[in-house]
Amino acid sequence: MELLWLGTAGFRIGVADGAALLIDPYCAPSAAIAAGVRAILLTHGHFDHAFHVPAWVAATGASVHCSDSVGKLLGHKGVAPERIVPLNGGQRVETSSIRIRAIRSIHVRFDTRLLLRTGLRCLPHACTIAPLVLGWPMGDVLGWEIEVDGVRLAHFGSAGWINAEVRDMKPDIALVPVQGRTDIVDHAARLVAVLQPRIVIPQHWDDFCPPLSQLISTADFTRAVARHCPAARVVVPTLGQPLHAADYLR
Repeated sequence: MELLWLGTAGFRIGVADGAALLIDPYCAPSAAIAAGVRAILLTHGHFDHAFHVPAWVAATGASVHCSDSVGKLLGHKGVAPERIVPLNGGQRVETSSIRIRAIRSIHVRFDTRLLLRTGLRCLPHACTIAPLVLGWPMGDVLGWEIEVDGVRLAHFGSAGWINAEVRDMKPDIALVPVQGRTDIVDHAARLVAVLQPRIVIPQHWDDFCPPLSQLISTADFTRAVARHCPAARVVVPTLGQPLHAADYLR
């Protein structure tokens, strides 16, 4: 399994037979990333997860797996109905090389302090930011459990979770978002403690849309994981540099 971080919560997952899938690809399509893509998984409808999905569908011909409410949003954004595969939590999709299970999930709750600070930063840019925020509503939220080449991976687009849905997952690799609360590093580390993965890859920590977003310290997150789940190893991704699961799971 090859993991390529695309920024925010976005990943390209490549498998041994040359097939690939995308998760929350918040970046413009490119030929290199599009190669072999068979499916797109979408956690929820916010712009920093879904904005580029219509362009990726056009570039790859891939189907989009998402909740029903997010599928309806994509239909309004121009994605053909036959390319949208609505799923509920617990439903599975299988191909010859990839097994996927949708996980019922929730979005992290923005705290008052973060909302006030972010609102003040964004006020001078409201005309630009408001259409992105209002035009891409969240919809129902899903997480994803993916099995590729014998490796089990969990991906969440937001650091909210439902305990009953995730407490028994114990993936080999967890792709955990670190954005959305003032105390997000500790909050996200608690999700890691519930999942109990061998490897943790933090994502969504980048300053993806300033001034709406902010850069989160991966060093602080690493220290929080050491407190909450000391057995887990944190691997910080770099844009454009693929990670190979076999290098970390020996």
